[in-house]
Amino acid sequence: NGRCFNLISRLIGIIQKIISEMKGLKYILYVLLVASLVVAIYFYMATPQSVNDVRLDVLLGWAYALIAVAIVVALIFPLINIFKSGKSILKFVVGLIVVGVVVFGAYTLASPEALATVEATPGELKLTDTVLYIAYLMVAVSVLALLGTSLVNSIKNR
Repeated sequence: NGRCFNLISRLIGIIQKIISEMKGLKYILYVLLVASLVVAIYFYMATPQSVNDVRLDVLLGWAYALIAVAIVVALIFPLINIFKSGKSILKFVVGLIVVGVVVFGAYTLASPEALATVEATPGELKLTDTVLYIAYLMVAVSVLALLGTSLVNSIKNR
C-alpha cells in the first residue's frame, strides 16, 4: 500500500507540474483543431455519390478518439484535485451523484420502441434515446448558462 500510494503521489506530482506549465497546451489544441479540420474536409469534399466507407471510418475513428481523450481528461483532472483537500472529495462525489441522477433520469425516460422501421434491438434504441436526452439536456444547460452569465455580467457592469 505504501509503494502504491507513493507511486500515485509521484504521478500526481508529475501531472500537476505538466498542468502548471501549460504553455504547450495551446499548441496541442491547435494541432487537434487542424487535424479535425483536415478530417472534416477529407470527409465533406467527397460528392454524395463517391462517399465510401473509408471516409466515414476515418471521420468516426477521429470522433471516437476525441471522445476518448475527453473522457480520460474529464476523469483525470478531478482525480488530481481530489487529493488537494477534503472539500474536493465532497465536490467530486456530489458531481458523480448528479451525473448518475441525470443518466438514470434519461434512461428512465428513454423508450425501447422504434418510431420507424429500424433494424435495432430495444436495448440499442433505449441507449440511443438516453444519449439523445442527455445531449438535449446539456445543450439546454449550456444555453441557460450562457444567457445567465450574460445577464449577470450586464447587471454587474451597470
